[in-house]
Amino acid sequence: MLKTELERRFGVVKTVMWREKEFYLVTVSAVRDCQVLVTKGLHHYEMINPKDQSESKFVELFFCLPNYWSEKDLQNNEWAYSILDQLMTYVVDNKTWFGDGHTLQMSLNKGPLSWSLKQSHCMLSTPILLREELTTINLENKQVSFLSIVPLFRQEFQYKQAYGTNMLLELLEQHQVTERLDGFRTNLAKSRWRRIFG
Repeated sequence: MLKTELERRFGVVKTVMWREKEFYLVTVSAVRDCQVLVTKGLHHYEMINPKDQSESKFVELFFCLPNYWSEKDLQNNEWAYSILDQLMTYVVDNKTWFGDGHTLQMSLNKGPLSWSLKQSHCMLSTPILLREELTTINLENKQVSFLSIVPLFRQEFQYKQAYGTNMLLELLEQHQVTERLDGFRTNLAKSRWRRIFG
């Protein structure tokens, strides 16, 4: 059971509800200064990448939230639940797959994700900040991996489309940007792309 495995790693794991759907909320550590909102049950769906059979077939998705966010903050930021739910529903209903580096526009009308986050796109990534804590786990005889959701500005998404995932990851690393949500983060590609894309 996913919750049991998470409890073995992190201790207390809270089950939180959103529109009658369950998610897990995990406090990682004081050192990392974050908590994780994890999907429940996506690993029951087997994803097949037709081009690369070595890709993880069983995953759970997560947002890395600041430690100061409480459950009340999550209620006021329903977009986090909504995005996780949309991604889970999309991949299963369309019988498709997600992998490291996939990007999607998640906001309506190309606007920001929420009042607190100005980014409009999301990139799925293997854990960056939490690469030691969220390694693959064996669950029900399946190797289950975790994919983080990293919010991107439109110009950062366009930068990735032009130069590739590795170049964007290098840009994020240069500025010490990880999957941990940061409402104050600046657009790393804005000055470079303003003249081309506006």
